[in-house]
Amino acid sequence: MLKNLIKCMSAATFVCSAGFPASIMAQESTPVSIPDALVGSYVVQMVNTTAASPIPAGTETTVTITASGTLCTQGLVLKNPVLRDEAINLAYWDAEESDLSFVLDTDSVIFSELSVTSLTGSSYGRLAFLEVATNPAECGTIANLDIINDFFDAVEDSFDNLFPTGAFSFNQFGSGFDVFRFYQETGVYLAVRDGIAYARGGAYGDQFIQVGDVDEITDDSTKLLKPSPIPSFYRGTYRLT
Repeated sequence: MLKNLIKCMSAATFVCSAGFPASIMAQESTPVSIPDALVGSYVVQMVNTTAASPIPAGTETTVTITASGTLCTQGLVLKNPVLRDEAINLAYWDAEESDLSFVLDTDSVIFSELSVTSLTGSSYGRLAFLEVATNPAECGTIANLDIINDFFDAVEDSFDNLFPTGAFSFNQFGSGFDVFRFYQETGVYLAVRDGIAYARGGAYGDQFIQVGDVDEITDDSTKLLKPSPIPSFYRGTYRLT
C-alpha cells in the first residue's frame, strides 16, 4: 500500500507521472530543506476537521519530522518534501494512495501544526500540536519491509471483506510485532513477526492467532487462515445423544 509514494525527484523539479491528479502535475515543485527548529517528534490531534476528511476529528497520533526531510506518522514514511508554485514557505509531503498531503509552514519558529489536505488542495483539517513525544517510534524503514508490504497487498486484494483499506490502514510498528495494520471497518489487526502472520479482532476473536507464513501467503493468498464462518456463540464442544 505504501509503494511508490514519492518516486521521482530531479535537481530542479519534482515530477511523477503515475497516479497524481492533473492539477498536481501542473504545479511547479522544488525540493525543500526542513529547518532544524521544526525537526522532532510530536503528539498531535486532528482539529478543524471538514466533512470530507478521512481522518476523524479528535484523532491523536505521533508525527516525526527528521533532519533529512522524512515525515513519519501512522506507519506512513514520506520523503522528499517540496515547495509548490509561489508558496515559498509551505513544505508538502504527499501520500498518493490515501489522497493526503501534509503541509508544514517552514517559517514557523517552533512546530505548531501540520495542515492536512487532499492532493488537489481541499482542506481536511489540521494536526495540531499537543506535546513533544517522549517515546517516539523510529522514523524510517525496517528489514524486509518491501516483502511485508507485498504480503499486505496480497491479502487486502484477495480478502477486502476482512481487510478493507482506509486512510490510515497503514503499517504501524511495535506491540511485539515487526509491522501491523488495523482495519477499522472490521476491527481486525493483521500483524507480522519473524516471517509469520497473525490476526486478531473481528471474526478472528480476541487473541492473536497464527494465520500462515508470510512468503507462502504472498505467493498464494488462499493459504491465509480465514476466520470460522460459524458465529462465536455456536462454537464449543457438545455431547450428542
